[in-house]
Amino acid sequence: MESIKKLLKSEQFQNGKSLLFAEVKKFLRRIRPGKVEGHVKFGLEDPCLAGELLGAAGIFYPLYGKHFTIEPYFDRNLFQGRIGIKGRIYGIHFVLLAWNLFWSRDIRYLVKKIRTYF
Repeated sequence: MESIKKLLKSEQFQNGKSLLFAEVKKFLRRIRPGKVEGHVKFGLEDPCLAGELLGAAGIFYPLYGKHFTIEPYFDRNLFQGRIGIKGRIYGIHFVLLAWNLFWSRDIRYLVKKIRTYF
């Protein structure tokens, strides 16, 4: 446990973590769908849980609001819908992610350290 705590506080771990988050953020921005449209009906018998699910979906409203509708039902179990997603995902995006992570010394160091624990 002590060696894991030491690894998590190390500068190499912090640098590797920040690089990983930055690369994944770039990757997700590149493969983001161009257009999302559809209609979803959902419901749960527990109104509290249905409201929480609707609130979580509401966070993403600025991304899908114009062409996507959500219709909640608070009195019955239901999940129906139609969703259409348009966009492009190129293989080069995966290659760039792997390339940038592979050539990072901090990431390679962390992979070696993690292998010793497992």
